Amino acid sequence: LEHKIGGMLFLGAALYPKCDPPVVRTAVRMLNFPPDDGEDACVAAARRCCGVDVYKTPLWELLACIPRFLDLFAISRYTRAHLAGYALPMVALQSLHDEVVGRRAIKPFLKNPHARGEFLPASLHFYYPAKDARRICNVFADIVAEVDKNLQKIPLCD
Repeated sequence: LEHKIGGMLFLGAALYPKCDPPVVRTAVRMLNFPPDDGEDACVAAARRCCGVDVYKTPLWELLACIPRFLDLFAISRYTRAHLAGYALPMVALQSLHDEVVGRRAIKPFLKNPHARGEFLPASLHFYYPAKDARRICNVFADIVAEVDKNLQKIPLCD
């Protein structure tokens, strides 16, 4: 993996998925038929992220996503087991108030000497206020610069 990928940024990595009451509330509000005019930014962000258009997405299609969630649990287990062995720069950003991913999802990253993790203090799983969004952009720029610096150390063939 390391020879193909220079670095990784994980945003809300679902290493420990959860389903708390706030995510159920958001899902119900997201599927409100039709959406109310006073929809808050968190519900609107979840709607965009999940690709849900209440006027066009049939309920059976939404229910068909359930097997993908089961796949997510399997991928989460695999990733937790292998994450410590990757020798490339990694940054994990986890929303402090994430309603879909548990806070402990950041712990597997901290077991890798090439990785670091931090919490975004005001974010949810689907919604990032401006200050946290700026932090995400800055961290992304930092990891790109680090990968670029590492690539410059590799001698190029003529």
